[in-house]
Amino acid sequence: MIAYYERHYPFAPPLLLRAAGDRRLPDTYRSQWQAELEQEGFDAAYRQFLHLNARFISNDVIGYFIELLDGFYVFDTHIDEFRRVLEQPARLGGWLTRPDRWQLLEGMASFYEFALDLDQYLAALEFPMLRGHVLAAFRLLVRQWRRADGGGGTVASECRGPRRRR
Repeated sequence: MIAYYERHYPFAPPLLLRAAGDRRLPDTYRSQWQAELEQEGFDAAYRQFLHLNARFISNDVIGYFIELLDGFYVFDTHIDEFRRVLEQPARLGGWLTRPDRWQLLEGMASFYEFALDLDQYLAALEFPMLRGHVLAAFRLLVRQWRRADGGGGTVASECRGPRRRR
């Protein structure tokens, strides 16, 4: 996961901190960032981000659910089928005859709980530069959550094709 973020989201907080320390960022950016770093409460706010990030990375079932959102087949299930099962509860019992599919439901619940905690953290965060870094780090998550919430299309319409994970 770390390599993925370093490759696709080069402005994630650890990389920005490293770049700032190496003086590879514009002076205006560095001065604004330095002002935040020196404010009371910044260390605690950054530790909260690290805790959320560790929680996200260490949760395998969230990963299964995000792969499903990205259009992969996970446990022989595509997002379209998952959506239909959730919309028609009578089908749920039959669908859950494969024990590994419970992990998709657990992943959805974990994703939702994590997204609520992230939203609460961001709403209370008093450091705009750090907020931008956190959003960059969780860009994929935030993008998927907004789609699932109706903020830019449906998750199912964003599927990229028949990729499979077993």
